[in-house]
Amino acid sequence: MAKDKKTIVIYSDWIATFEKLTDEEAGKLIKHLLQYVNDLNPQSDRLTEILFEQFKQQLKRDLVKWEAIKEARSNAGKKGGFKSGETRRSKTKQNEANEAVNDNVNVNVINIERQPKLDINGFVIIE
Repeated sequence: MAKDKKTIVIYSDWIATFEKLTDEEAGKLIKHLLQYVNDLNPQSDRLTEILFEQFKQQLKRDLVKWEAIKEARSNAGKKGGFKSGETRRSKTKQNEANEAVNDNVNVNVINIERQPKLDINGFVIIE
């Protein structure tokens, strides 16, 4: 198995194989599986080796998929690391641009119809 890989997927349809085995055979098979994924080079009887082969093939497919995901995440992390400084600089430039553009304009609208008309002396003209 892969170095530093601590998990495996056990599929629910594997129950069909395990249910056809005696408890002793099932125990040997699961021990064989765990020894295999921990790189302990298990040695078992012929029946366990034959039954394990289907699990082994699925574990290999899962490992290939996991390696691809691990590589993609590594590449994404590397790209993200290179761009983080650029992102910070572009955000700073954008903030400066926003500050230059953000002018708050307050407009007070005076409703002229409500204002009383005043004469020259400041008295209200009644119409």
